[in-house]
Amino acid sequence: KDVPGTRFLDKLLSPFAILSVLLSRAESRKLSSEHIGWLKRDKSLPGVQDKSERFNDILLTMQERGPENGMYDTLRKDVFYIFVPGFLWQIYPDYFSSTVKAFRNSGLQAKLCSQVGGASGVYENAAAIRREILDAHSASNKTVVLITHSKGGIDSAGALALYKDELMPLVRGIVFCQCPYGG
Repeated sequence: KDVPGTRFLDKLLSPFAILSVLLSRAESRKLSSEHIGWLKRDKSLPGVQDKSERFNDILLTMQERGPENGMYDTLRKDVFYIFVPGFLWQIYPDYFSSTVKAFRNSGLQAKLCSQVGGASGVYENAAAIRREILDAHSASNKTVVLITHSKGGIDSAGALALYKDELMPLVRGIVFCQCPYGG
């Protein structure tokens, strides 16, 4: 007898599972090229500041110190770090786990934004990210830094665009890692 929900997990174990899931999701939604790059075109949002050089300086300093010599001391302790995963992240059981653990072991408040769906749309994930930001702020009374990977960056930017008035005062910054920003 089939247990509800197990057939989906069985599909993920087959060789063409990911492709099958993607195709079924694509069939259920109309894809439109007019939506690509919407974030860059929205003039109502503040401009993007490229802080890659500063990020690389901090990263180099941290790498030179190493974990045993206080590599995380350069990070702010007055913010709450939320790691927002990307596309199909649930397939990888340890996604971001070592990074979140390292942050926590260094005395930083950090958590994985586990409410986002790896294959869910921007609207659904934006609502989940909103809930995570509000929960983190409520629990810590700290502003939030979102550290995103891949589609998690698009979903996070979507959350700030959709819930701008509510979230902008609570979000100190976003770090985009391998994000397809702009389409």
